[in-house]
Amino acid sequence: MENFIHNGTHNVPDVNLDAGKGMIVIKGKSIQEHTTAFYQPILEWIDKYVKNPAEETIIDFHLEYYNSASKKYLLEILERFTPNSRI
Repeated sequence: MENFIHNGTHNVPDVNLDAGKGMIVIKGKSIQEHTTAFYQPILEWIDKYVKNPAEETIIDFHLEYYNSASKKYLLEILERFTPNSRI
C-alpha cells in the first residue's frame, strides 16, 4: 500500500499516512475552506489501510487549531479504528 503525504500550508495540516510503519500523523492547523475535498482522500486511504493494518497503529493528531468541519472528519478517522463502527 502506498503512503499518503500532503504538505500543509498555513491553514491546511501536514498529513503523513505510512502503512508500513503504522503511522497516521496530521499536524498543523485545519481550518481550510474545502474540508470534505481535503479529508475524503484521507478517509479512503484509511478505509483501505484498516483492511490490512500494521500490528500496531499510532494516530497522532498534533493540531494547533481545527474548525468544527475538521472536527467531524477527525472523529470519522478515529471511528474507522473502532470495532463495530457504523461507518
